[in-house]
Amino acid sequence: MSRRKRAHRAWCTHPLTGAQFRVTADTAPQLAHLVGTVTALRDQLRIGMVSPEDVDRKLRRLQHGAVTVERAARSYMASPIAENTRRKCASWLAGPGAPLAAVELYALDGPQCERWIGSPAMRRNAPESVKTYWRVLRAVVQHATVRGWLAQVPWGGWKPRIRAAGYAPGREDRESARDVGELLALFAAARQLDAKRPAAGKLPDVEAKCVAVALLGVRQGELARLRWCDLNASAGTVRVQSTKQGGPPVELRADPVLFERLEQLRGSLQIRNLYFARGPVFPAGDSTFGKPRHYGPRAECLPRTVIREAAALAKLPHPDRWSAQSLRDTFATLESEGHAGDLEATRERTRHASIVSLVRYLRSLGRAPAAPGFTLPAAPTVRALP
Repeated sequence: MSRRKRAHRAWCTHPLTGAQFRVTADTAPQLAHLVGTVTALRDQLRIGMVSPEDVDRKLRRLQHGAVTVERAARSYMASPIAENTRRKCASWLAGPGAPLAAVELYALDGPQCERWIGSPAMRRNAPESVKTYWRVLRAVVQHATVRGWLAQVPWGGWKPRIRAAGYAPGREDRESARDVGELLALFAAARQLDAKRPAAGKLPDVEAKCVAVALLGVRQGELARLRWCDLNASAGTVRVQSTKQGGPPVELRADPVLFERLEQLRGSLQIRNLYFARGPVFPAGDSTFGKPRHYGPRAECLPRTVIREAAALAKLPHPDRWSAQSLRDTFATLESEGHAGDLEATRERTRHASIVSLVRYLRSLGRAPAAPGFTLPAAPTVRALP
């Protein structure tokens, strides 16, 4: 069946691409309204009143109307998919997806999805069931992008935390240092642990690892890949190898405190003949005299048992909720405070893919007064290396 032609047509300039496109309507007033809206969007974009993302969203809404989750789901069910998939989607829309039915697709950002995933009704389901519900929502949204209703998935780089422990009622967040005073107490406790490790045949590297993660915000894989040739104390920078396949290394500006601690560690490594210019800063525990080894891809460079022992020794709250990732939480929290709550500036420093990802690392402040005489690097530059 042929498509009905509208009586009124006009050509407009696309606000983003500058290309000419046709606008149609059933009546002259409707056409005038559409042309005026496109013109207004182009003017607002030129003077910076709206972002390109907002313009794209409004233009698509003008073209397709409001696209809710229910509308997209029913369109998906009407598409050529397997009958079993169609029944699964219908069951999802009538059950777990019902709270999202009236929500427009553009509103499905990370916080909205987090509220849906973490709702009491969803918590009563098994984790595998929740994963299935999330896959159905992703399929519906992907169908909407194929149809042109969306330019990209609305939740960006956000991913749900779906695992058995994540749905137990009363699950607590991971702990971290809430101010510089607590961080210094953790460093002091790690120093005490280091004093006992040589007698047990272990490297005294706990404090150095804690300082590296807390002042650079590096991930465990990045910490394990640090080499001595990556450090440039005179320039105050550290070259960090990306853990992503083919990802470029980045250069981070570091606080002098880090280089002081690493210099102390280098002396300990030289005694054991484990220091080499291109060798690991933190050799694995199975390294032997003259043969420093890197940690394996799945090995813990800073085991949670060690960081929890340091947290307990420092008398920090809830030591059983500490892990190596807690130091990255600490880094993000203190950086946010240092940037006066500017999340975009903090995201650039922590190197998260999106602000949605960053927010999961932030913790509340103010458990104890900050210690004087110690500052974290303020707004350091991060640049990709060739």
